[in-house]
Amino acid sequence: MTDEGTRALFVLMLLTVPALAASEFKLAQTVRTYNLTLPLIFQGAYLGDVPVAAAPSGQISVNVERFIGLLGQRLSPEMAYMLKQLGGGEQLAPIEKFAPAGIVIIYDSAKLELRVTIPVDKQGGQSLSAIDDDARGRPPQSTIPAERFSASLTLTARQSYVWSPSTAEGWDPFRLSADLAANLFGAKGIHVFAQGEFDEASADAWHRGNIVLIHDDVETAHRTSLGDVTPVPAGFQASPILGGLSFQRQYGELQPFRNIRPSGLFRFSLDRASTVEVVVNGTTIRTLRLDAGQYDLKDFPLFNGLNEVELYVVDEFGRRLIATFSQFFSARLLNKGVAEYGATLGIPQMRDAGDQLTYDDNNLTFSGYARYGLLENVTVGANFQNDTNQWLGGVELGWASPIGTLGIIAGWSEIEGLATGHSTLINYEASAEAVWHFKNPQLNLSYLNTSEHFASVGTVTPDQRVASEFRGRLSTQLPYELGLGLAGSHSQGRGLEPDERRYSLSISRNLGFADLTASSEHTQRDSVPNENRFLLTLSTSLSERENTRASFDSQTDQYQAEYSRFQRNELGDYGLRASLLRDNDRVTGTGEAAYNANRFGLVVQHDAIADTTTSQIQSQRSSYTIATQLAFAGNDVAFGRPVGPRFAIVSAHDTLDASPVGVTQNKGSKTRQAQADALGPALVSAGGAYQPQSVYVDVENLPAGYDAGTGQYDLFPGPASGYAVMVGSEASHVIMGTLIGGDGQPLALLGGEVRSKDNPNFKPVLVFTNSAGRFFAEGLAPGRYNMVLGPALDIIVPLDVREDHKGVIDAGTITVNKEI
Repeated sequence: MTDEGTRALFVLMLLTVPALAASEFKLAQTVRTYNLTLPLIFQGAYLGDVPVAAAPSGQISVNVERFIGLLGQRLSPEMAYMLKQLGGGEQLAPIEKFAPAGIVIIYDSAKLELRVTIPVDKQGGQSLSAIDDDARGRPPQSTIPAERFSASLTLTARQSYVWSPSTAEGWDPFRLSADLAANLFGAKGIHVFAQGEFDEASADAWHRGNIVLIHDDVETAHRTSLGDVTPVPAGFQASPILGGLSFQRQYGELQPFRNIRPSGLFRFSLDRASTVEVVVNGTTIRTLRLDAGQYDLKDFPLFNGLNEVELYVVDEFGRRLIATFSQFFSARLLNKGVAEYGATLGIPQMRDAGDQLTYDDNNLTFSGYARYGLLENVTVGANFQNDTNQWLGGVELGWASPIGTLGIIAGWSEIEGLATGHSTLINYEASAEAVWHFKNPQLNLSYLNTSEHFASVGTVTPDQRVASEFRGRLSTQLPYELGLGLAGSHSQGRGLEPDERRYSLSISRNLGFADLTASSEHTQRDSVPNENRFLLTLSTSLSERENTRASFDSQTDQYQAEYSRFQRNELGDYGLRASLLRDNDRVTGTGEAAYNANRFGLVVQHDAIADTTTSQIQSQRSSYTIATQLAFAGNDVAFGRPVGPRFAIVSAHDTLDASPVGVTQNKGSKTRQAQADALGPALVSAGGAYQPQSVYVDVENLPAGYDAGTGQYDLFPGPASGYAVMVGSEASHVIMGTLIGGDGQPLALLGGEVRSKDNPNFKPVLVFTNSAGRFFAEGLAPGRYNMVLGPALDIIVPLDVREDHKGVIDAGTITVNKEI
């Protein structure tokens, strides 16, 4: 027995027979208590070990700090303070001392453990997230790694043919654009993006576009970019393309599933173990199985504006609503303590008349910003931009008040040789579930004031024609399924720019078979006649993928009718669009068709313009756009319909040469997005950056007994990532046959395994014989094997899989000359 076991047995004897210990023998005066650790159990769950002191009298004292620490969020802050007070400041306190606080601790002498009970109304809120961890964008354990070296090149060709007028008849210049995306050294390496173009009409036909190198630190959400970089704008900042270096913290790009916005916190309690459903805006987002206790639920996935949150409990009494509340959310805000920031330094990019890139290397430009969640409902920020001629600085404030969100942005600018300028934008947005007969009203108000010389960096000559502008909009749902929108604006012009007032009213209604929208707009300008405009739109859904739309615009007396068929990302699918537009000057007809081939995508379009009587065609043009993508990942190469910089190359093993392999991103889909064929592997998208994505494969005419795997491959790509997926393998052969002994009787009901004679790393395959001596062994590659059978594995049967073997190999009847 171990020392710890001996101690536990000794303490058990002391605590279970204190009367005998007192009457029949005496302990030495020095043996007062015995120190050991006991497991702490709460609601059947093991929380950890707590140090205790056991006395011969049966009294147990616990380490107060450790006890409180193990209970953690299960204790409210007030309860934790009370327990420390009851402990009297001592390191160890008898468990009976905690009874006045409502906490009951029982020592189980049989199991040598402490069980603690806390009334529900005295428990602290255990923190829970309304979003399942699996939905936070964390890659599953089954995720396969991207190749350390991968790249893709997307080529898009465009050209038009002019039919009329005859003076311009013929082909327009040919244009070809190329987009390169590459990954070097895997997920923690470098992502490269580059653009180029060939334009037959340009004097210098070949010219490059932007080139940028990116390195991401996903854990800290930091992105470093080098090359043609675009700073993230804040406040009134411009966003010029700079040749330089950029450093940004971008949660939205690198941690897209992380919630950095205030998203609500709600406390509820359960008096029994139950299942809780979290419903946001009518959709169940998470189902939790919880024990009795108090819980703090946070991280609700909310939309901008007002959100409706409901909590249902499901137990032996059924499903019932336990809470409902409204939560206002604004994307303007950050969670308390969350910071976003960025800094970019470089020289401005310029394009000449021939679309050639140059840089203003005498104009070093800096752009930076920072935003910080100061409180749960207050976010502050500051930004600054400057170059050699001017600067712009600004501050911002976002406040989620009980009645809506207020945003304030202020900016100051100065251009060398001109006066300082300033601009202020105040924005207010609010919504409610219902106000009187109005359902889901939403109100947006904004006021902008700009001085004459205010300008963003890059604007050398300010031209602020509007001194101030006020805008407001109210939208709501009325009875009888009517939608109402009211909007108005007033702007004060500067110099020759007139003041303007604009008012609009819109009404919409779903008629069952169609959606109808009517709007009217009235515009007043100083010294200019008033304008009135009326718009009417009728939209009808013909099927899940087909829609028709008819509209009228009184401003130009324009009528338009349109038919469209939505194109899915499926192999062989197509999209259509046809429209006819008539106004006071002409009639325009447009037709477009798009087709998804396995190796390319094609769009053709035809436009025709005629006079209002349609007696004479004034212009007629046809055009095509065709695109394909070349890609490599590791040692695999493929080409196919463009799928973007994140892709998977799905190859079929040679053993599946007669079995077409299809690929899709949707489990159970009956249609393919790509397929491997005589032209090589399939090319399919790997989804969004830093978001889990799965690709699924299906194999036609799969050989009998062939093991093609699960058919699902989990991916987690970066900005530019390539995956190489092989469906099938050499270890796909199956050998079957019958074993008989020297006496002609079947070798029945024997077990054993198949071992490789050539590959020491081969994992043996289990094999059995049935009552007729039949055996079946799968997962074998070409090579030599021994099948060993019997209790002593002393029956040895040699098996051979030749290179020219396909699928199932029938070994026939094999006679084994060994007596059993």
